[in-house]
Amino acid sequence: MKNLSFNQKLNTYSTIATGVLLAASANGQIVYHDIVPDSILEVPTIPATGNSFQFDLNNDTKVDINFFGLRFSSSSSYSAWGFFALYAGSFVTGSNSYINALPLNHTISKTLSSGNDWRSKGTFASKSIYYSNTYTYGNWANQNDKYLGLRFETTSNDTLYGWMRLSVNQNCDSLIVKDYAYNSTPNQSILAGQTVSIVENNIDLGKVFYNTGKLHINLFSAEKTQIHIFNITGKRIISETTENKSHIIDLQNLSKGMYLVEIINKSGIQRKKILIP
Repeated sequence: MKNLSFNQKLNTYSTIATGVLLAASANGQIVYHDIVPDSILEVPTIPATGNSFQFDLNNDTKVDINFFGLRFSSSSSYSAWGFFALYAGSFVTGSNSYINALPLNHTISKTLSSGNDWRSKGTFASKSIYYSNTYTYGNWANQNDKYLGLRFETTSNDTLYGWMRLSVNQNCDSLIVKDYAYNSTPNQSILAGQTVSIVENNIDLGKVFYNTGKLHINLFSAEKTQIHIFNITGKRIISETTENKSHIIDLQNLSKGMYLVEIINKSGIQRKKILIP
């Protein structure tokens, strides 16, 4: 089996937190890697052969995840291929013998949501043709920009949690690895798709809370105030200005997940996390 990891170097970069959302905190430091260009693992056309990708997620010389794309023996009546995953001391989110595709903002931690558990290996997607009938298996078939939850150990035996963004085509013969991130603080959670640390502070300019699709801000004083909302990638998605003590922002169009609210006036800067359930 050809091991692509030994003759194809991944061109990656890591962003380290420096700004409003990127400062180190008790919530941990998010380390993000963008794979440029995307790594594409294709099932070979020759029966009984396969290709693989190995990833050292935190650059400690230890292989953390290994993808295999396999084509099984075929005949005039039967053909089968698929993506399997084998791991070196690591775990991924899944159920039964299959690997699960997680949505954006899904919490990845020691305790997972219902329908997910930590698997040491499993199948992403596979497809077989028996005479004229086609069968597709797995949770990743024809999925685009979904997230694989990761749990892996460092050479110091620390447990880290992370995610990897993948796409698998409808034919289950091409898997694309686009980027990944992990929380460098041992045993600390991360959200699927999160690329920066979401950091609150202790400055209190008013009360901030979310309720039924709206963000309520009750300031202690009526003065010109800027309000910004950032998502888990650090992108500012909403900016408003008010001179009133009470202000409401409609958030019904936002996806579920964690956000950071930043309030700025002459009294200071308040940063508050909110969760849209």
